[in-house]
Amino acid sequence: MIFWLAAAAFASSASVRVADPLLPSIAGEFGESIGGASHIVTAYAIAYGLFQLVYGPLGDRMGKTFVVTIITLGASLATFACIFATSLGALTGLRFLAGVFAGGLIPLSLAYIGDTVPLAARQTMLARFVVANTLGLVLGQAAGGFLAEYLSWRAVFGGLAIFFLIAAVGLRRELGPLRDLRPVGTPPPLLESYQKAFGLFRLPMVRAVLSSIFLEGVLLFGALTFVGSHLHARFGLGLDRVGLVLALFGIGGVFYSLAAPLFIRTMGERGLASAGGVLLGVGFLGAAVSGPSPFLVIAPAMGLGWMMLHNTLQTKATQMAPEARGSAMALFSSSFYIGQTTGVALAGLSFDAWGAVPGFVTAAIGLPLLGVLFAVFLGKIAKT
Repeated sequence: MIFWLAAAAFASSASVRVADPLLPSIAGEFGESIGGASHIVTAYAIAYGLFQLVYGPLGDRMGKTFVVTIITLGASLATFACIFATSLGALTGLRFLAGVFAGGLIPLSLAYIGDTVPLAARQTMLARFVVANTLGLVLGQAAGGFLAEYLSWRAVFGGLAIFFLIAAVGLRRELGPLRDLRPVGTPPPLLESYQKAFGLFRLPMVRAVLSSIFLEGVLLFGALTFVGSHLHARFGLGLDRVGLVLALFGIGGVFYSLAAPLFIRTMGERGLASAGGVLLGVGFLGAAVSGPSPFLVIAPAMGLGWMMLHNTLQTKATQMAPEARGSAMALFSSSFYIGQTTGVALAGLSFDAWGAVPGFVTAAIGLPLLGVLFAVFLGKIAKT
């Protein structure tokens, strides 16, 4: 089951970042600026973040695996429809629809792991599961740039739709008849599930984790989304090479995922959070002042730093509300992607006016501060 959940998470992660290297191509075809074309990223992230608030309580009520199976198929159909978009507005709307479906895949899968894996082994298991997410970032960006350069951006969405469909079929076959997917017993009324979900904001741990992941989304992806466009516009890199450079970010994340037990054992949660933020800050500072060649070192280091910080936040999120884990993880992921939406929207305006460097500098300052402050918070709750 976890294999097919990971396959769905792979497609979901690829879909989140696959459009980044496509922005110059899409902007050129529809006669828009790159900042204007970035609306397809913003629209997807808005839907992806907001509708997680819907799927979390639904998963707690109807069964997490049941909901994941249905929305994976929906994501496949909506992504396939992107192939036929005839305007930027139509493509933006279809990307929004794809985000509506894909938004619930990762948080419900993480909640399933939280339900079934003991806490002592959970951070390692989450890190391994995130290998699929990170590979989605790697191959999504690399394949997106390559296919856009030599075929068309439409081919990118076609390939992604096929992968969503494969994951949906695998889940359906693994899980058996739909009637067997529902949880045993009488589920609570749906309204009660949503009231319980939003009531989690009363908990200090929930507020701290959600505000931290929101800021991570704003700072990191507001800058990262425009790395490819920066390299293309300023240094003339082809979209295929842009995709490969962006893929190096994911490779750093894969390295962390594979070596997670060692990192967790030697650094602990506080060390991972603070060191991860510092690595990201140094990486974005290097991106602001260097050319494309140093990205061979900068990008993997940034991916490693992100996973150090993000995996720590993710693990604390699974402990926020064990009795409503689907809802808690939905709030976590929603805060993350709403943060991405905010960051990309602001950085898009900044990119059209001043280029990518102001966003890089903002991330270089903000992410180390975030990592250190969250490490301090972890130290405080450890003493209580």
